[in-house]
Amino acid sequence: YFAHPDLNATNFGLYDQIKALEWVQANIEEFGGDPDNVTIFGESAGGSSVASLLVSPLTEGLFDRAIIESMPLGLSSSENITMEEAAPTGAAFGVAMGFSEDDPDQLKKMKKVSFQEIFITPGSDQFGTILIDGDSMEMDAITGFVEGENHKVPVIVGSNANEGGFQYNTGSPYPVLIAGISPAFSQYVPVNTSENYEGFVRQLFGSDAKKVLSFYPADTPIESGESMLTDSFFTVGAQIIAEAMANRGEDVRMYHFTQKPGGPAGDMLGAFHGSELPYVGISSDQYAVPVVNPLLVNQMSSYWTNFAKTGDPNAEGLPQWDSMPASASDWFVLGPEVGPAAIPKEKLNLFKPTIVADYLNGP
Repeated sequence: YFAHPDLNATNFGLYDQIKALEWVQANIEEFGGDPDNVTIFGESAGGSSVASLLVSPLTEGLFDRAIIESMPLGLSSSENITMEEAAPTGAAFGVAMGFSEDDPDQLKKMKKVSFQEIFITPGSDQFGTILIDGDSMEMDAITGFVEGENHKVPVIVGSNANEGGFQYNTGSPYPVLIAGISPAFSQYVPVNTSENYEGFVRQLFGSDAKKVLSFYPADTPIESGESMLTDSFFTVGAQIIAEAMANRGEDVRMYHFTQKPGGPAGDMLGAFHGSELPYVGISSDQYAVPVVNPLLVNQMSSYWTNFAKTGDPNAEGLPQWDSMPASASDWFVLGPEVGPAAIPKEKLNLFKPTIVADYLNGP
């Protein structure tokens, strides 16, 4: 998703995914597959990719269902920044790598730098957002869902109860991430005191700070920071997609994963980012997430598999998981208890859309 004045294209990662889906359509029958029964599925940045594929004009008819897990909202909502608007950022990154912006060979020299050197260059983390190129993307994913430009296929979308728990030991994580984008907040980092945390919230939210502090209180700054990160970076993105689809009568199901893993990680971090993966068939050993609820493994893997096969996650013996009604009032909890529960809309609506638009995506 890199842009540069010397490039006439962007979103290269997305184009790779589109080509892979085109290959599936052309070849999967040779392997016993059905090109008319394709489900795409991604978690974290992969979830953002799935959301973008659901909106891209180049992917119509390439898949039939989609699952979006723990999509970071900042990767799917770019304020519709165009390739041309983002190009100076690419040139500035070249300067940070040591190559003058006036050098006509800047881009060629950048290509020769090792991945390790690129990774440690300040600013390397700013190229994860889909750009608007008028070809692969005409608008960002969130805008596409809100405006009804998404492909009309069944969708499962959701997030975990403690997505921000993976940054627990860094202090209050939400202000840390904000400060990386806006230096005005650096005076409050690390936020490990009630005073600093409250100062951060008041500067960020202004007249809405009192209401925010009622949901994310200053007397527990680390826990409140984790909860704020979870809601604003992850939960609200899933909510926006699910609400938009449900309001139009489209087939969408929203989940909320609450199962804590075993051991100290579960006690400290809760149902953190990625901790649902062993429950949908991704190796627990690979992610070192101890599974403590084998029944939930069977339930979730069955929901996901049934959905991929038929578009309906339900089967005999499973708690009934219905499509979200137009009211979009309930999500489906997956954890020690399984079933529908009310979405805490008053809290989540704090982040729609001003915080993401004004702060998370940067200039």
